[in-house]
Amino acid sequence: MITFIIGLMIGAMIGLVVASLCWASALSDLAIRNCILEEETKRQNEMLEQLKLKYEGKKDDRYEVGGVL
Repeated sequence: MITFIIGLMIGAMIGLVVASLCWASALSDLAIRNCILEEETKRQNEMLEQLKLKYEGKKDDRYEVGGVL
């Protein structure tokens, strides 16, 4: 009986370790996706700002290439 209880405790500990590794992996994946989404949003906001400036008749030289904006 004691061996069975010790076996259950060891199994529970292994289960907790595996579960914590799965959670760490999932959180890491979410953090990476969040970073990618932030960069994409930043890039799209810059493009939107450039389009606004272009259609308002203003010129922004930050992204000018070869004289064409």
